[in-house]
Amino acid sequence: MEASTQESVDSTEDFNNYSPITVMISDPHAFDCCNCCQSLTIPVFQCVNGHIVCSICYNQLQQKCLQCSNCLIRCRAFENLLKSIEMFCSNEKYGCKERISYIRYKEHVEECIHMPCYCPLSSCDFVGSSEVLYNHFRHQHEDSRIKFSYGHYFIATFKFNNETIVLQEETDCKLFLLNNRVVTLGNAVNISCIGPYYSDQRYQCDILVRSQICTLQLHSCLKNVQRVTLATISSNFLLIPFDHFACSEFLQLEICITPKVAVQMQILLRTLAGQMIPLSVESSDTIADVKVKIVNKLGHQPYEQHMIFSGRRLDDHHTIAYYNIQENSIINFIPDLWGASAANINKDR
Repeated sequence: MEASTQESVDSTEDFNNYSPITVMISDPHAFDCCNCCQSLTIPVFQCVNGHIVCSICYNQLQQKCLQCSNCLIRCRAFENLLKSIEMFCSNEKYGCKERISYIRYKEHVEECIHMPCYCPLSSCDFVGSSEVLYNHFRHQHEDSRIKFSYGHYFIATFKFNNETIVLQEETDCKLFLLNNRVVTLGNAVNISCIGPYYSDQRYQCDILVRSQICTLQLHSCLKNVQRVTLATISSNFLLIPFDHFACSEFLQLEICITPKVAVQMQILLRTLAGQMIPLSVESSDTIADVKVKIVNKLGHQPYEQHMIFSGRRLDDHHTIAYYNIQENSIINFIPDLWGASAANINKDR
């Protein structure tokens, strides 16, 4: 009996120490919202039949389960489960050592600085984070690049065929790709930046090509890519017609790349009542910055705000530029209805 009692005490002490345990989730969609199929975020709501929905869907569905029409109430037990889950970043082998809570996992992966990027040379299979890749290319492929400086025009020359030229900035060593693809009417030329697609650092470029007949110019913003895709042509390209530039065996371009300056603009917040509220922002503002401005405009605290653009919920850490929000873009503004008001509704029920 004494042995049994001692064993019971030890087990209780171990339990009270909250020792972590390892579990395996067999269903990768076990923590997805039943309505939008996106990963759940706190707060979580559940009906009596066990259907789980996120806070955004809770507001959109007017607190009714879409699948069975029963009332949705807050499920704190499921929230505690989500809070207790920790995961390693999927970019761990590329240098990320962070251990992230489940509710922040998607957000972290999207903005992780260790997101893998691929060496643009087909003969090299190097993969690493963008910063590691920049150093790799500078030291291992010095003769396979054109060096340039921001804000200064430089010359790039290639033949009239499919070709990709690697450009590397002298100060920060960032890599850019100059793509030339032969299409029906001529050559389609565009530039992209190698780096994580989430990056808030944006660049713009001017491409000039001259002949005795005319001068063509392209001014565009550069998109980030993680690897070279030879079959894909960006929607922003300069078409160089064969008729005007076929007299020479080589095609010569004048190029200028510069970091993009923040732009002031007005966006429109559309409330649940359909009211349009103008708000002045800058393209470099994060969504968290925008929420602070909304406090002065509408009175809702940042943690009480949800914002939707093009069907996508906006994360605090990304910028206006990241979501490609333009002048007079309409942002759906959803105040936090699951707080005190929702609690009163559930109490009445």
